[in-house]
Amino acid sequence: MTKSPSYLDELNEEQKAAVVCGISPGKPRRKLPLLIDAGPGSGKTRTLAACIAYTVDCGGDTDQMMICSFTRKTASELIQRVSKLRRETHGGAEAFPYAGTFHSVALKLLRRFGEEIGLRSDFTILGRNDQVDLLASIQGQLKLGRAFPRARDCADIFSFRRNARISLAATLETRHRKYHRFRRGLAKLLARYKAAKKKQNLLDYDDLLFHFARLLRHPSVRAELCKRIKFIFVDEFQDTSRLQWQIVKSLTPRGRGMTVVGDDAQAIYGFRAATVSNIRGFEGRFKRGARKVTLVQNYRSTRRIVAATNTVIESAGDDRSGKKLWSKNERGPWPRLVAVRDDTAQAKYVIEGAKKLLKKGVAFKDQAVLFRTSREVAVLEDQLAKARVPYVKWGGRPLLEKSHVRDFIALLRWFENPRSQLDASRVFQKLPGVGRAGAKALFPQIDPLNVSRSLQATQVPQAAKADWGSLVRLIVEAKRAGRSWQKTVRSLRRWFLTLDVAASKDLIGKAADIERFVTLGEGYSSCGEFLSGILIDPTETEQPEGDALILSTIHSAKGHEFKAVTVLSVVEGSIPSNKALSPEEVEEEQRVLYVGMTRAKKFLHVIVPQRLSRHSNTPTNACQVLTRSRFLDHRSIRRFRVI
Repeated sequence: MTKSPSYLDELNEEQKAAVVCGISPGKPRRKLPLLIDAGPGSGKTRTLAACIAYTVDCGGDTDQMMICSFTRKTASELIQRVSKLRRETHGGAEAFPYAGTFHSVALKLLRRFGEEIGLRSDFTILGRNDQVDLLASIQGQLKLGRAFPRARDCADIFSFRRNARISLAATLETRHRKYHRFRRGLAKLLARYKAAKKKQNLLDYDDLLFHFARLLRHPSVRAELCKRIKFIFVDEFQDTSRLQWQIVKSLTPRGRGMTVVGDDAQAIYGFRAATVSNIRGFEGRFKRGARKVTLVQNYRSTRRIVAATNTVIESAGDDRSGKKLWSKNERGPWPRLVAVRDDTAQAKYVIEGAKKLLKKGVAFKDQAVLFRTSREVAVLEDQLAKARVPYVKWGGRPLLEKSHVRDFIALLRWFENPRSQLDASRVFQKLPGVGRAGAKALFPQIDPLNVSRSLQATQVPQAAKADWGSLVRLIVEAKRAGRSWQKTVRSLRRWFLTLDVAASKDLIGKAADIERFVTLGEGYSSCGEFLSGILIDPTETEQPEGDALILSTIHSAKGHEFKAVTVLSVVEGSIPSNKALSPEEVEEEQRVLYVGMTRAKKFLHVIVPQRLSRHSNTPTNACQVLTRSRFLDHRSIRRFRVI
């Protein structure tokens, strides 16, 4: 590299300092780890992309880079930015084999090295709902009683325990105290769940990181991975768990070649075992220390919005980084703090405001209504429907949660992994005349080592013989011909849709959903890769096809920005949630409000209703008057126009 690349000239002084910190042409690997402490709207992604591109320009090998972001989509967008920067300076773009989420990188490495720690390379990934189904099935077998925690709550407990790297007893004590009396039953359920996964060759979402960490405790595998991965870039570092930190630190104990980007003021995933201490304690975790560059110029929001959000976060914890953002943008309209009578009045205000902004040229899709939990938006959804205002709701993955889509996924996974009794049972119960007991009796007749022959010899009820015969022929032909996985998926789709033609009330809708799911597989090289990728990626948001108002939980809106933002129900019991009891949990709630407000570019409205209906997140009675959130103190209010 004879001269500095042109993209450095497009960065401000702090961003440029972060990019070149500790590296130079011919010396691409930082000796000390680097923390880029980046406030919202400060050009975080642009800076990280430039960091990666500059590392390559200085001689870094893309095959030796692990680049982890929060979702597959954000990781893909980051690599696209890097490739664009590289094309502008060198006319070419390289591949980054270890770029994605932590879980997708773990998946790739476990497929390659998993047998070294006792895993089969053809394991199947359990989706969240499948994990709950398996736990529920085992609960039924153990007869743990009606008062025992629901399977979904058990999944949450086991997930938090593993990612926080604490015991089951400690998990119950700190996060799920009301279930402490069921500790022995939970321990028994966990043991049986582990055994079932091992027998059926299944891994759940959390197993991926757990076994990634196990790989790094295997001497020869760790040596190989440390040789392969010389540069580590982690985005959204404030949202990492103790387990993820253990993985990163194991790959580079002294922090050489490590760059992390994040903002402790946006750490809002404690319920998933993310810990803000990873970023707040970063500099003290290395014997030789670490470097830190802070980005505080906000390019997103108006100056008035930046001033308002600064005051909201200023009192959040003594050990926070204490960044105070500033902006060169226009002053803009005052953020509004709006008092309304109840959630019906709140909905009316949102609808009237959205229509006014639309007339001013702000499209619905550039307006977002944010809330703490989905329960708080029920009244608004009803009123939007009556007012015929189009909207799309973020949070959750409704397509993958539909029963018929889950049935089809089970069919594909059983085709890929015949050891999976969970998936086989779901498929068999779709056949005429085969119920739960019949499905349980069918499974032992199938030999996973000789699937085709054992399928042909399997005895099924008379009513199911025709459908079973067509499925057997399809599978035998697919395995014998070695056809492309996309063709096999299409064939299985046709068979699946013929199963309940007569009984289905919405065959056209089901077919459309299945087709939509199949098209998600474009770009994957195999069915196994597709199924794993689609199930391990965290919740994604979808853009409306037309012009529609965005309704979103604050957690789902993180990483996005909108011209106009309205935050609902900023009252005690909602923000902060009435479930936040410890000082740490309350502080995280303050960061949740901050994240919601900092999504706004020009218009920001914060609504304080006096009452909320019973189905909202805040339990109230008809006479109880709610109070404004403690996070909007008298200093903060001076930054708003109060209405």
